[in-house]
Amino acid sequence: MQDYPDFAYGVMPGPTSDISPGYGVLWNYYSTQAVAAGSTWTININPVDDDYLYKIDGIFICTSSDVNVSALVVLDDRPIYRGYAKYGLTFHTYNNPMIEIGYNDKLKIEIKNEDTSSRYLYIAIYGVKRHLPSGVARVPVPKFSGTPLSGPAPLTVQFTDASYRFPTLWDWDFGDGSAHSSAQHPSHQYTAAGSYKVKLVVSNSVGFDMLERSNYITVTSIENLTTYTQVDPNNDISTTTTRCTVDGMVGTVAAYCYKDKGTNFFNALHIEFTICATAKTSGNPYYGCFALANVIGSRASFGTTDLSIAFYQAPSVGFILRFMRGNNVTEVYYNITLSTVYYCTLERAAGADTVYLKIYSNAARTSLLKTLALSGFGTTRWRYIYAANSLNGSVSGEISGYTENIKIE
Repeated sequence: MQDYPDFAYGVMPGPTSDISPGYGVLWNYYSTQAVAAGSTWTININPVDDDYLYKIDGIFICTSSDVNVSALVVLDDRPIYRGYAKYGLTFHTYNNPMIEIGYNDKLKIEIKNEDTSSRYLYIAIYGVKRHLPSGVARVPVPKFSGTPLSGPAPLTVQFTDASYRFPTLWDWDFGDGSAHSSAQHPSHQYTAAGSYKVKLVVSNSVGFDMLERSNYITVTSIENLTTYTQVDPNNDISTTTTRCTVDGMVGTVAAYCYKDKGTNFFNALHIEFTICATAKTSGNPYYGCFALANVIGSRASFGTTDLSIAFYQAPSVGFILRFMRGNNVTEVYYNITLSTVYYCTLERAAGADTVYLKIYSNAARTSLLKTLALSGFGTTRWRYIYAANSLNGSVSGEISGYTENIKIE
């Protein structure tokens, strides 16, 4: 069976529809039904014998009056036709793409009454019924799945072929410009963020067919925190792919978790991340949960235009989230609550002097709690990003918490 979109005709040569040896007789299907306004009528055609193929030459759909109707034709869970017209639709399928259905195939036609009143809808399907002698091969039908379908880069996806009718060759296109794979069940790694189309072409001695799934794999730009470097003398820091957890960071040691992005990497900023302080002791504990800098080290080593965000128990104002330039050259803050999750966005126009920290109460970032603005950065560009950073100064107490889902856009 050939089944590919019109734009591929002439590009992908394939077999004719003739089945030899064998013979064919005309066949048709006809039905009508009253369909309420805006409702859909679904017709399922599922052959139950394996001795025949039903070649469909055309599908004709019309309504009882001059009103709009739409239709969707799906073969084995793949949309192959979609149309919208006044009074009626005709899909000629004798040429391209050709439709042949047999045992185990599923043809579904969904017809929607687009009118504001109930209407009778009519469908006629016509073609040739061909006898398929025992032992005659058929064109394979492609099917596949992948896992996982989304995640941060680099994302390794295991693809599993589920094609039937005995394919002998496989051609996988992963949609990222990489080399095709001829393996039946390939594994592929996506290294860049984006949405990827995956296409599988299967073939045997009779012919070939293809299945193409747009936006099938989604690779996010969420940082893989297991690739970050840790300096952690007290073993307080642990990471998973998306979360950096601190268990009782002491502010008097140099501890941090960072990534070298390269000179002048950060200029225009739109960085999303999620933070939460889960526990703290008495005193004035400090835990840096995010930073951009041009040096490697704790906050005490930061230059005057480096940037940091930290949880802190302030003696006079309570538990706060500090937004700081340099080693506390200047700061603004927001009062927070222990064990509450905060969804943050760090923004800056390229080369701008001011950086904005937006704090939200929900992951969709539609409920804004506070916008903190901090100036004095000039045209600084930063090299290093931190998911955890200690003060390494004269503070007492400990704070536990985490930073997760750092997304750089």
